[in-house]
Amino acid sequence: MNYQSPIQYVAQPTSSLDFRQHLKRRKVFEFPGGVALWLAASKVTALILVVAFGLQMWLGNSIGSSAQIVQELEATRHGLKNTQMVFLAERASLMSTKHVQEVAGAKLALFVPEEGQVYKFR
Repeated sequence: MNYQSPIQYVAQPTSSLDFRQHLKRRKVFEFPGGVALWLAASKVTALILVVAFGLQMWLGNSIGSSAQIVQELEATRHGLKNTQMVFLAERASLMSTKHVQEVAGAKLALFVPEEGQVYKFR
């Protein structure tokens, strides 16, 4: 005996699960990785650029001020070198034999003895 029942059992799911793949239309300017990733990356990049720009400005200012200090020191050194040359020339003239004899004769009445003034005692 063959019984065929006209009733068919159909199981319907309790939740609406859909296993089909929905085809989305791809946008022309879509960022790979999502907008949140690129927003965070742009914030970090902007922060790095601001810090680098500030550092460059600080270094440029430091180099400029140090260059000014070096120029002032070079001018001072040049002036001291000239003063040293003047002092060396004055010292050389003061240490000369002629000048020493003139000062000794004028202030102390000391003169170099001549041939006839030297007596040797034995």
